[in-house]
Amino acid sequence: MLKGKKKALAAQVLLGLMVAGNMYAVDCGVASAAEGADIEIGEQVGWWIGKDTVVSDNEKLKSELVTDNAIKEKSINLKCGGESFTLLNADVVENNIIQIGNEEKYSDPQEYWGDIKIVDSANSSGNVLEVYRTKNTGSAKFILGAKDTAIVKGLSAKHSFQAGTIKIEGSDLELGDVDAYSAAGEESLVEIAGKGVSADKTLTQKLKISANGFTNDDLSKLNLDEGVTDDAKKCNKIIVDGNDVNFEGQEFWKSFDVTGDNFKVGNIHSYIGNDVVSIAGNNANMGNIELAGTSSTLNVSGNGAQLGNVSGSGASSVNISGNNVTVGDITTAAPVAAATKAASGNNIVISGNGTKTGALKTGTLEITGNGTLEADDVENVDSIVINSTATGNVFKATNGMSAGKLDAEASKTNETTALFSNDYAASYDATSGYIKNTRTQSIREQSKSYVETQMAALAMVASGADLLANAGFTNAAQAVQDAKDSGESGRSMVPYAAANYGSMRQESGSHVDVKGSNFNIGFAKEVKNGSGKLLFGPMFEYGRGNYDSYLDDGTTGSGTAQNYGVGIMARQNNTNGCYYEGSVRYGKVTSDYSSSNVWAGHDVSYDNSAKYWGAHVGVGKLQKLGGDNAIDLYGKLFYTRQGASSVNVDGDTLDFSAVNSKRSRIGFRYIHGTSKVRSVYAGLAWQYEFDGAAHATANGFSTPSPSVKGSSGMLELGVLIAPKASPVSFDLGVSGWTGKQKGYSLNANMCWSF
Repeated sequence: MLKGKKKALAAQVLLGLMVAGNMYAVDCGVASAAEGADIEIGEQVGWWIGKDTVVSDNEKLKSELVTDNAIKEKSINLKCGGESFTLLNADVVENNIIQIGNEEKYSDPQEYWGDIKIVDSANSSGNVLEVYRTKNTGSAKFILGAKDTAIVKGLSAKHSFQAGTIKIEGSDLELGDVDAYSAAGEESLVEIAGKGVSADKTLTQKLKISANGFTNDDLSKLNLDEGVTDDAKKCNKIIVDGNDVNFEGQEFWKSFDVTGDNFKVGNIHSYIGNDVVSIAGNNANMGNIELAGTSSTLNVSGNGAQLGNVSGSGASSVNISGNNVTVGDITTAAPVAAATKAASGNNIVISGNGTKTGALKTGTLEITGNGTLEADDVENVDSIVINSTATGNVFKATNGMSAGKLDAEASKTNETTALFSNDYAASYDATSGYIKNTRTQSIREQSKSYVETQMAALAMVASGADLLANAGFTNAAQAVQDAKDSGESGRSMVPYAAANYGSMRQESGSHVDVKGSNFNIGFAKEVKNGSGKLLFGPMFEYGRGNYDSYLDDGTTGSGTAQNYGVGIMARQNNTNGCYYEGSVRYGKVTSDYSSSNVWAGHDVSYDNSAKYWGAHVGVGKLQKLGGDNAIDLYGKLFYTRQGASSVNVDGDTLDFSAVNSKRSRIGFRYIHGTSKVRSVYAGLAWQYEFDGAAHATANGFSTPSPSVKGSSGMLELGVLIAPKASPVSFDLGVSGWTGKQKGYSLNANMCWSF
């Protein structure tokens, strides 16, 4: 239990939360959180609201409803009946929800008579009246503003409604007048979502049919435009959103916007200027369509439509993008002179495949998209432009076709994909009567960006080979020596590890920046022989990095690459200072790619994987120079093969050929011992890549090929620290590169002996 100040504080907090969330109710002045966010109007007004009463002025309700002479965002549950009253009156009434007869709120339906002004304000908008049910007696007209909505879910008596938008959701409803009136710059709307709805009058500029299976009989019960003589107030557009709406045989002097499937209707006449008749539903079956208004348009985007003749005047247009559309004769206007046709707007645009029409009469006939067309007669077509990406026979006319009608220059078009550039050109074949479209395909220069990923993956694998040939052998030898120094010479294999991090640019005709780490972990054993000592053992390698690729035209790509594999290594150290070494490695490399500008307006990405194997051999001589100085002269050959693979690039297959790297490296390292446990070194090397080219093909075309073939020079500086009492030794160094491989790498190689 809370007592004293704590209880008062808790009550204040609860009250604050209730007010902040608008959680209050008005019924006998008692607040109840159980009633939700509603303001309930009932007992405060005596359960019956008399004539000319303004409910929002009621002293018991005004403080809850009105703030600064505005009623905004309230949820109101009207639990009482009444006659000719006003519910909400204020300077501003906005975004309120008013419910009548909600069975979940109370059980008894109420009776209503006369004109009931749900909203009475010069600044009314966004208010919604929801009527769930009423008593079976009464005759009222519920009135809202032109920017408000009335939703009728159920009625037992015949009531009328007036609002900017009226939606009839209930079925088998009998209504009085349904009067949707418009605000300035807007159009009124009545939506019929239920079946079996009848009305004395339905007055609206737009009628929306959302119910499925709506018929002529259903429409006749609405008495649409009953008693209206002013054309400006008549319904000018019917929106068909429901499926299987059947107005077959019915003729309309209205525009249509059809999104439902299987719509049927007789002839329609659209007389509004700048009107758009839209057929987006599939399998529409319509009679003749007249576009009588200036600059009117017919858009057919649904598939399988069957239309009668289409006629238009005053710069009208017809656009057919649905597939398998059949139309009768199409006339957009009388033919116009060639000099003015571009500005006339009289055109027919076909972008759907398999379109069939009767005779055409227009300024410009354009076939675009993936469109194909068969027409009866084009004698009265000024010009034909083919911008279709369909190939082969894209157009044929039974009569009136000649080579002069085809605007061959305007019929040249280009389409790009992630990989290809497609040039289309149309020509007229007088023998067959067809206009044929041909495609010339080429690989895009930007496709080189996809192949640069191969360079990044190869760089990671090659970096692993360099780590093994350098720090791998050094750390393995140091681990064996540390084991001998600790008296464990009897162990057959000694574990070792080496790691590095590098940042390098690969000059590939463009360039790729690769940053990543490599790890080499293995076991080593050293045995004596007649010439010296043989160091050998198995190992595991792993590398991971990220890359950014750049083409000269500004195209960029990025991604990651990683490899993992196993191998064996061996090195013979002779007593005269000469040594011979080699390794064989096998593994898998994976990579990914993404770019937002390789194909304008599209994001392109792919994932890839391939097997790899590699080997290296080397010879050298460690020559002591006296004191604590020595020089290491060496020559090495590296071979890496990254296997072939394929990726999907936006629906097209890109095949990568195997990539071969063949590198030679000769150089020296000067070593100076500064103490028994530390030495410093400096070195120079020259490297030459004999191959290092990546190739790819798509649909028989070869992409531009990046290559790192060529010379690189390397300067290295570092320090070796091998404390005898510690299991860890360090090789810390920096390498600078120039040439095909340029940049620098910072190396921090460590040897752990376990």
